[in-house]
Amino acid sequence: MAVVPNPYANYIVALVDSKFGELLVLRFKPPQTPIQTYHGAPFPQKYDMRYYSISFNKIDHTKPFVVYGEKTIADVDFPRLPDGTVQLVVGFGGMSKPDFVPEEQWVGLKMKEGLIVMRSILPRPDYPGNFWKLPKGKIPPELDQYTPGGVYCSTEELRENPNIGLRRAQLLKAKFNLVLKDK
Repeated sequence: MAVVPNPYANYIVALVDSKFGELLVLRFKPPQTPIQTYHGAPFPQKYDMRYYSISFNKIDHTKPFVVYGEKTIADVDFPRLPDGTVQLVVGFGGMSKPDFVPEEQWVGLKMKEGLIVMRSILPRPDYPGNFWKLPKGKIPPELDQYTPGGVYCSTEELRENPNIGLRRAQLLKAKFNLVLKDK
């Protein structure tokens, strides 16, 4: 098996685990993509990239380096909210969809732990979320909006605050401001 870096694709990978909460609420501003995402047409400048997806993958701990894809969501299938963001509510371990979560936002998984992988294909040359063009080191907080980060919570916490996924950005902003004040 060979692993070859691809300058036309970005991959962001993170571990997910139900031990942090029964739900993972992902809330982010997704890149704009054309409806037709293939056939090699010239890059449409009004869009951010050609294609993106998020995959949820189960790790087989009995075999080294074996990962099984459980579910993938493509760019055209992300449900956009009126504010331009996407919210996905991820339930682990085969749990049932809470009655108040819209069907198009629900991602029910059998796995209790695994990997989440965001794949971005052919970002626009000046797209600020192109992680290949960042200098080495920590990702600046202002670029956090381009990644599908989330907040772990209980069903009741989500019921009480349907926008709990936005809390992540607020917490990061508060943390970043504290760092600036210390300087």
